[in-house]
Amino acid sequence: MERIIIKDRKKESNNSVAVPTEIVGITKEKIGQRFIIKGRVENIVQTSGPTLFMLFDGTASITAKAFIKAGERAYQEINKTDVMEATVEIREHNNELEAEIHSCKKSLAQDFNQLVLERVNRLAKPENPEFMIKSDILEKLRPKFLNAAFEIKKAIMEKRPIIVRHHADCDGYCAGIALERAILPLVQEHNDERDAWRLYKRAPSKAPFYEYMDVTKDLAFALEDMEKFGLKEPVIILADNGSTHEDVLAIKKLSIYGCKVIVIDHHYPGDVADEKSEVDEFVIAHVNPYLVGGDSNLCAGMLCTEIARFIHKESDNIKFLPGLAGTSDRCKGSEYEQYLKIAEDKGYTLEQLRNTAECVDFEAHYLRFVESRSLVNDLLGRDRDKQKDLIDLLIKDINKRKEQQLIVAKHYCKVEQIGSIKIVEVDAARITNRGDYPAVGKTVGMLHDSFNDKRVITLGLGEDFITIRIGDEINANINKIVEHLQKEKPHTFAEGGGHEHAGTIKFVPAAFSEIVNFTKEEIKKSNN
Repeated sequence: MERIIIKDRKKESNNSVAVPTEIVGITKEKIGQRFIIKGRVENIVQTSGPTLFMLFDGTASITAKAFIKAGERAYQEINKTDVMEATVEIREHNNELEAEIHSCKKSLAQDFNQLVLERVNRLAKPENPEFMIKSDILEKLRPKFLNAAFEIKKAIMEKRPIIVRHHADCDGYCAGIALERAILPLVQEHNDERDAWRLYKRAPSKAPFYEYMDVTKDLAFALEDMEKFGLKEPVIILADNGSTHEDVLAIKKLSIYGCKVIVIDHHYPGDVADEKSEVDEFVIAHVNPYLVGGDSNLCAGMLCTEIARFIHKESDNIKFLPGLAGTSDRCKGSEYEQYLKIAEDKGYTLEQLRNTAECVDFEAHYLRFVESRSLVNDLLGRDRDKQKDLIDLLIKDINKRKEQQLIVAKHYCKVEQIGSIKIVEVDAARITNRGDYPAVGKTVGMLHDSFNDKRVITLGLGEDFITIRIGDEINANINKIVEHLQKEKPHTFAEGGGHEHAGTIKFVPAAFSEIVNFTKEEIKKSNN
């Protein structure tokens, strides 16, 4: 680290102190000492007392305080984006380091901004570890992993708020928690301890895409924080959603306000060309197995755990998460088997993973939009003893509810045999109690599994939706059905999708019979 020497004016002696020119070198041990710092003014906040300058030099940020008299703007010649060189004394306020300005001047910006860029690029360079498993798809995705990890570390370095939005199921929670366990230690390392709450948020989404309601909430809170606390535009990480056409409107709205978006997903993204899909135009990083010829069996929990290791190689307690996520999302193939073996080596049997997945889905159902950082962390193994106690408490009740719900579903379902395909229909909206667990999607999945037939299709019907599960040996893709509906029957206002064999189609209630018949015909045509 480059150092310069100045005299400490508080001392009568001629003793001098070493002064780190990089802000990252200013720690609590330096309280009471004076330094010369140089930083770009990221924001200026005029309080009822002093003027606060938020300075960033490419290594870290610090608040520099100047006071003339109550409410009067200090150093009016210095504006946002200017470069300030200041002699400061390090103080502590509300357990946070700040710099009290004794003198300052405006400095040339061009060369310093280039230095800031070089420092950020150096410090945000991601780890490049070996993947936890052997996978050609992961290796093809490596450049995208590196890009996503770089942008996340860069956001941390720039003291930019990070919002992790993830689907509110076990896979989504595994994805969000894996990222959280990598991001938070770096946020705390490069900023104040309170920034773990101020600069990082995680929010579950009920829909498997970035709903307009969710982006409106995120923007409202972000803009409020920018006004109140002088924070920068956030980086939003969409985990287990974000890749589809339905995400585009929300993502485009974020870009209008200067927010940056990173997508880590395994849903079908539509047409892919040159390893890019529709959303790539509007995001700074996109990781999805479909972009390199893979499929949804590399689920979001697996992808985010690997990215977490690119962000912070020593991330704690994440290696069992891919096996848990894959178990909950019913993944198949070599990658899942390898991740499952890692989870077993960490002390999790397949039965424990299944029970944990059930409990996470149960909690997610009732948490809805609540982050609940501590509760979910405990359920996902932060404290193994507490995790065991929680699962032992919940699993018996969950299984009892599922058994009762399955009895209802099997009683009211109708079965139709069409050639070698069995179609099961159930009025899902009328056999479930609104708000209770298991909800419609879980109920349809249980009914589908109960037939233990790879040539069965299960349709959970509602006034304005169909939830679909398709057996492994049936040639069908729910996303393609939605595309054909939108093209051939635009008056139905059909939308939705999901995975190829598990998803939901939504539509206007008047189109119910038309949509059901069209869906059946599409499946028949695909299997003639």
